[in-house]
Amino acid sequence: MDNNVKVTVNAPNTIIVETSPESLADLQENCSYNEETITPTIIELAFTKENALYLRSFLTGKTLEMTDTDKKILKYVADAKEEGLFWDGNLYSLDEIKKERAHKTFLDTLQYFPYRYIDRSNPQNVKQLLVNEDATVVGEITAVTVRPMPGKKPPMVIISIKDNVGHSISGTFFNQLYLTRMYFPGQTIIMTGKYTEYAKGNKIYPQISNPRVDKIDTDRGEMKMIPVYSQRNGVKGWQVMNDARMILNRTPFIKDPIPEDIISKRELMSREEAYRKIHFPDSAEDIESAKERIAYDELMQLQVYFQTRKQEYANQRGAVKSNDTLAHKMIEDLPYTLTGAQTRAIAKITEDMASPKPMHRILQGDVSSGKSVVAAAALLVAVGSGYQAALIAPTEILATQLYDRIKEDVEKVDPKIQVEFLASKTKNKKEIYKRLKYGAIDILIGTHALLQEKVVFYDLGLVVIDEQHKFGTKQRSMLREVEGEGITPDMLIMSATPIPRTMATVVYGDLDISILDELPAGRLPIETIWIQDPTEAWDKVKEEVANGHQAYVVTSLVNESETIDAKSAEETYLDLKRKLPNMSIGLMHGKLTASEKLETMTEFAEGRIDVLVATTVIEVGVNVPNATVMVVLNAERFGMAGLHQIRGRVGRSSLQSTCFLVGQPNSPEGEDRLQALVSSNDGFYIAEKDMEIRGEGTLFGIKQSGDSDLKLANLHDHMYLLEQAKEDVAEAMKSPELIEEVKNLYEKLSIDS
Repeated sequence: MDNNVKVTVNAPNTIIVETSPESLADLQENCSYNEETITPTIIELAFTKENALYLRSFLTGKTLEMTDTDKKILKYVADAKEEGLFWDGNLYSLDEIKKERAHKTFLDTLQYFPYRYIDRSNPQNVKQLLVNEDATVVGEITAVTVRPMPGKKPPMVIISIKDNVGHSISGTFFNQLYLTRMYFPGQTIIMTGKYTEYAKGNKIYPQISNPRVDKIDTDRGEMKMIPVYSQRNGVKGWQVMNDARMILNRTPFIKDPIPEDIISKRELMSREEAYRKIHFPDSAEDIESAKERIAYDELMQLQVYFQTRKQEYANQRGAVKSNDTLAHKMIEDLPYTLTGAQTRAIAKITEDMASPKPMHRILQGDVSSGKSVVAAAALLVAVGSGYQAALIAPTEILATQLYDRIKEDVEKVDPKIQVEFLASKTKNKKEIYKRLKYGAIDILIGTHALLQEKVVFYDLGLVVIDEQHKFGTKQRSMLREVEGEGITPDMLIMSATPIPRTMATVVYGDLDISILDELPAGRLPIETIWIQDPTEAWDKVKEEVANGHQAYVVTSLVNESETIDAKSAEETYLDLKRKLPNMSIGLMHGKLTASEKLETMTEFAEGRIDVLVATTVIEVGVNVPNATVMVVLNAERFGMAGLHQIRGRVGRSSLQSTCFLVGQPNSPEGEDRLQALVSSNDGFYIAEKDMEIRGEGTLFGIKQSGDSDLKLANLHDHMYLLEQAKEDVAEAMKSPELIEEVKNLYEKLSIDS
C-alpha cells in the first residue's frame, strides 16, 4: 500500500485527500464524503469532527504532504468540544484558526458586511457583457480543464460555465493548479473580473482572466440577492457567508441593545433581523432596512460613548482660573492683530477656564491659522491664576518650535515665568523633575516624555495637546491623573487636521469645539499647480532660491522601491544635487534619529539649507516663513488631507508661495483629488471633498477609545439617524440602569443559549 498522502483543508467545507486507491477505499468506508467528486485517488471528505478524528489515526505512519496551517486546523477540529465552535474566552468561528482571517468573534463575523449584491432576479447574461468592463456572471460549471503552457511555465486552469440562458464563458487562471481540486462540473459559482474576448479561427470566445470566484452552495443557490464580500487576507466570500449562516442558525436569540419602545418609535428592524437580512436578503428593500438599522446602531454607540463621557466630565471638579491679565498683556504686545476666529476662541477658552467644571475643548484650525498664540493665551491664564501648565506635541521638531515660539511670547509678558522643555534626550531631566514637583516650573513643553511616571506636577491646571490624533486616549489621560485634592486639569486639544463640520459632532462628540477658519492678516493664498512634468517646478525653485527664499521637495518613499513606481527621498536628494549644483540640499526622513532630524530642521530654519528634500515627516507643525516653494512628487500617492498639510508648510508669511503637485493619477478619483487642491486652500472644503470621494470612514484615523469606524453609517444619507440617536441616548441617560445595559450590550454581542 502506497504510504504517500496529500491533505488540503478547505475550511469550513471540505478536506481533500489524495492517496492510493487502497487507502482511499479505507476512507470511503469510515468517513462521510462527496460521492459526486470522488476519483480513484482523490476523495473530498466532509469537514466534520468525526472525519478529523479518523484522519488523525489514518495519517499515522504515512508520508504526509500538508501545510502547518492545515495540520493545526485538523487538530482543532478533532479536539473541539462542540462541532463548528471553539471556546477561548470568546466564541470563535472555525475559520479563525487561520490567523490571517479578518474576523475573530461572532460579532466580527456578522459585521463583515457585503460591499455589494448581485440581483439574480434579473441576471446579466454573457451576451450583455461589454469588452474590458467589469463583469459578474453566475453559472454552472461545465468543465474544469488544465492547459499546458510553453517552456517551464506552470499550466493554466480553465473553468467553463454556462449562464442562466445557456451561453458559455470561461475563467482562465494562471499558476493556480489547486483550483482543479476545489471546483467540479455541476457546481454553481460566481465569476467576477474584466470581460475580454479572444478569436480563434472564425470563432469568438468570451472569457474572464483570473476572475474572483465564489461558490454558491445549495443553500444559496435559490437566493435572489447574492452578497459579494471583499476578499482580504485569503478570506473567500463563500467562507464568510458560511460562517454567518452557522452563527445565525446556532444562536436562538441575539439580544438587542436598543429598547423596544425606541425600535417601535424609529420603525427599525430588530438587530437579529438586520444581521440576517444584511447577509441573506430577499430584496433590495431588505438590504436598505438592514443597513438603516445597523447604521443607527453605529451612530447610537458613538452617542452612548460621547454622552457618558460628557456626564463623567460634568461630575469632575476643576479649579477656577479667572486671572487673564497676563494673556491680555501678551495679546496687546503682539506685532499683529488677532483674527476674529482667534479672538472668539480665546474668549471661549477663558470662559471655560473660569468655570468650576474642567474644560474639555478642541481647537480645530486650518493650517497656518494661528493655533499657537491661542495656546499661549490659555497657558498664561493658567499661570496667571497660580497653576502650572503643560503642552505636549507628537514630535521633537514640533515641540521645539512650539517651545521657542511660546517661550518668546511669554517672556515678553513676564521674564520671571519659568518655561522649560522636556524630550527623551533632554540632558537635565532630573533637575526638571525636581523643579516641576516643587512648583518651580510654570510651563512645561515637550513630547511623549511628559507622559512618564517620573513627571509629577505640583499643581497642574491646564494640559494642551497638539495634533491630538497622534496620541491614544490612555496617553492623553495620564496627564489628567493628578494626585491630591481630586482636581481635574483643564484640557485643550489642538488639531490642524480639518474635518467636515458635519462630522465634528461625531468625531469630537464629547468635546466643545472652537474653529479657526481665518488666515492671519497679511497672508496670501498659496498658488497650487498640478503638473505631470516637474521641469516647471525646478525652474521655480531656482528662481525663488535666487531671490533668497527656500523650498521643500516632498516624496512618499524614503528608499527606492522595486515594487512601487515612485521617487524616493534619497534618490531625489542625489538627483537634485546634480540638477541644482549651486544650492545647499538637505535630506530629512523618518529613519533619521530625532537629533539628526532636529539638526537638519534647524539648519533649514536658519537658512543654511536652500532646498529640503523630505518625506511626510514635515507634514505638521514645521514653520519656516522664508520657504516659498513646495514640490510634491508622485502627488497621486498622497491623500487629500496629507497633501493639504504638506502644502501648509509654505505660505507662512506675507510672501507669495507656490505648491507644485507633480502627479499622474490613474483614476478619475485621483484626478478629482488633485483638482480639488488646485481649486481651494480651504482645509474644511478639502475635507468635505475628501469625504465625498472616499467616504467618511477614511477620516476616522482621528479616533477616541470606545469609538468604532462607521462601517455602514453614511453622514450624507444618515444625518437624520444621528439626530435620532442623540435624542434617544439623551433620553436614556435619565435612567442609569438603562444606559448601563445599553453600554454593556454594545461592548459585546450577547447571545442567549
